[in-house]
Amino acid sequence: MDPSQLPGGMGGTGGPSPQQVPEGDGSQPVVDGQAKAQRRGVLILLVALLVVAVGYVLGMLRVGNATEARNEAQLQQAQAQGAVNRLSEVPKTQAQVAELKKSLESVLGNEVLFSKLTGQTFAALPPGTVTKSLTWTLSVDKAAASTSAAAGAGTSHTLGSMAIDGTTPAFVTSAAVIEGLQRVPQLTDVWIANVSGGSTPAEGGGSSYSISASANIAPSAASGRYATGGSSK
Repeated sequence: MDPSQLPGGMGGTGGPSPQQVPEGDGSQPVVDGQAKAQRRGVLILLVALLVVAVGYVLGMLRVGNATEARNEAQLQQAQAQGAVNRLSEVPKTQAQVAELKKSLESVLGNEVLFSKLTGQTFAALPPGTVTKSLTWTLSVDKAAASTSAAAGAGTSHTLGSMAIDGTTPAFVTSAAVIEGLQRVPQLTDVWIANVSGGSTPAEGGGSSYSISASANIAPSAASGRYATGGSSK
């Protein structure tokens, strides 16, 4: 019998003959599968890294927006607080303005036009009177205090006082001097300190008579040019 015809391809020695593995037996697909798995893993890792990066960027944007919003809110709060602080100063400023206005009205509102008042005083003296001295004393502080006191007590007040000294060529009574000065509406409380005669020669010879008088300055003497709602007199 021909040994090649034995079953199992056994040779003449009776043992199995080695089988030959043809090329392309399936090992190459295994290598390709591993490569694909590696590529897939790398791709998944890249995608994961990209997701993480995008999440980080979005998170930073949210943090930045939140910080900006917080800063804006703090700025608005600071501006609002500043406005409140400025508004709180308004009553103080108004009070200061009112006090200054009151002081100015107290000082300027008691202005007296002495040139006009002096002419009226001279005209009220007896005929031929020669004035030696005429003194006006204006006391704003006293007038302001008197104004407040008079408003509460209903009494009169004054802006100051007047004192006059002179001589007349003829004897005049104290009543005549008082009546004359009382015709000046801006003068009140007229007082004669002295009426005497024969001590000083009059012009043109003969005796002269000395008179000394005083009076208070009435509130009506104030010009009112600087007082609120006032008008010139």
